[in-house]
Amino acid sequence: MNSFKNKYKNRAGWLCFGAAAALALTACSDFSDYNETPVMAEAAGEQTLWENISQNPELSDFASLVKQSGYYGRLDSARSMTVWAPKNGTFNLADFQSLSKEDLLKQFVKAHMADYTHAASGKVEERVHMLNDKSFDFVGDGS
Repeated sequence: MNSFKNKYKNRAGWLCFGAAAALALTACSDFSDYNETPVMAEAAGEQTLWENISQNPELSDFASLVKQSGYYGRLDSARSMTVWAPKNGTFNLADFQSLSKEDLLKQFVKAHMADYTHAASGKVEERVHMLNDKSFDFVGDGS
């Protein structure tokens, strides 16, 4: 009787091991695409995020706060991230200019940034984790 139990325990063990191995191999198969930056046909795609933000006159208030926080150097590199930069006049600049560098970075700058590329074309429905450790639902139909 013991040999019968051991025979089926071994089969069950190998079956579970095989299923776990198959899951592990397929679960991470598309992880590398999170770190790839999409190729853009626009000239803006050849510039860093900081170059795009600092050269846009509608984002000068946001750019000044990013510079004040000292985070602009991170945006001036080949890092894949998304920035939801608010246009001038859509927030009270003076409220944020008076914050310490640390508070400005956490409460405002990192609240508008997320790692990886989050495309806004077509139907969008995802939960985005921001650099300030908060999350929001990013949804829309591309319009």
